[in-house]
Amino acid sequence: MDKEIPKAAEIDALAQLYVDAQAQADKAQDTANIFHGQLITMVQEFGSIAPKSEKTRQLQGETWIVKVTQSQSVQINAAEVSKLRKFLLGIGKTRFFGKLFVTEERYTLAADAQQRISTSTGLLSASSMAKLRALFTKAVEIKPLSPRLKVEPLKKDKE
Repeated sequence: MDKEIPKAAEIDALAQLYVDAQAQADKAQDTANIFHGQLITMVQEFGSIAPKSEKTRQLQGETWIVKVTQSQSVQINAAEVSKLRKFLLGIGKTRFFGKLFVTEERYTLAADAQQRISTSTGLLSASSMAKLRALFTKAVEIKPLSPRLKVEPLKKDKE
């Protein structure tokens, strides 16, 4: 049995249901955000440090225990680290650098890498190309993301 193309009224009805539900969810999220902020403030002001966790404070009621963990993000400025390394090298303290930083290689996939793997058949022998493709497949994992939905009202032409 073939499916029929949805009629404009069906599309509009389903889109309206979605927009209404999203508005209710947004309102509920706004309310939850208020409570979220109040709980964080309460725990930060009156909470005690959680056992075995320096960055976590907690408050306990009769039914709930509320924990707030204050994490942080660390970004390393490679150019400045290089200057620091050269400084330590200059004063004869290169081993100290290893106590401050761990050197790691980082790889980023080139924009046309998949195309190059597919079209580089004459570059290597058939067996080397097969090995290259197998190694590339193990080295790179590409996961599809969930589809994103956006529902917008149609803009009516101004007459």
